[in-house]
Amino acid sequence: MLGHEWQPAEGTCLEIRQAWNGGTTTSGMRFLVEVRPADGEPFTVELRTPDFAGQFKTPQKGQVFAMKADVKRQKARFDTDDPALSWKTDHRQQKAEFDEALASSASPPSAAAAPADGLEAMFSASAPIPSDPGTPAPEVLATTSLPTTASEVHMMSAADAAPFLSSLLGGQGAVVGAPAAPGGGDVAARLAVLDGLHAQGAVTDEEYQAKRQSILDAL
Repeated sequence: MLGHEWQPAEGTCLEIRQAWNGGTTTSGMRFLVEVRPADGEPFTVELRTPDFAGQFKTPQKGQVFAMKADVKRQKARFDTDDPALSWKTDHRQQKAEFDEALASSASPPSAAAAPADGLEAMFSASAPIPSDPGTPAPEVLATTSLPTTASEVHMMSAADAAPFLSSLLGGQGAVVGAPAAPGGGDVAARLAVLDGLHAQGAVTDEEYQAKRQSILDAL
């Protein structure tokens, strides 16, 4: 039967010797390799520097690498597709890994949800405020008492917050159908609500100073 029946194998370099061609002329290296075929008993062969010496990565003693083995003839050869033995294959593999990493980093990131700003942030925790004036606003997070300091400001329902927002913002942004603010109101509570809105970013620094002064001027 002509030709070799090559099969995948694993090799380990046992010894390395200089190969001599005649007296003092070298002809590459000699490698004593233990070959472990995928299907067959291990055997030992002596190999020389292959013909593709310019691309050959010389293995070190004890190094493990891929091989091709003919178990029947007890022959073996270096597997040039193994990056550990071929500079060309090694460079090709590194380029493929680099291109893959570059393509992965070029993928657009998933768009993050934009945070709600202004007064919208106060009512984004639950259902939206209905557009029908006859429909009562849904509860977001009700409070049991009016706050007296900025640290006590909590999220309140749209109906409860509407009078204060309308008063603080000069009638702008009031919820349709919400009851009007009580006459005079509690100054401390209005200041606390204003501080809370300012801390949440619902009002600008200029609006905050103007509304605060307006509340104080009403004393």
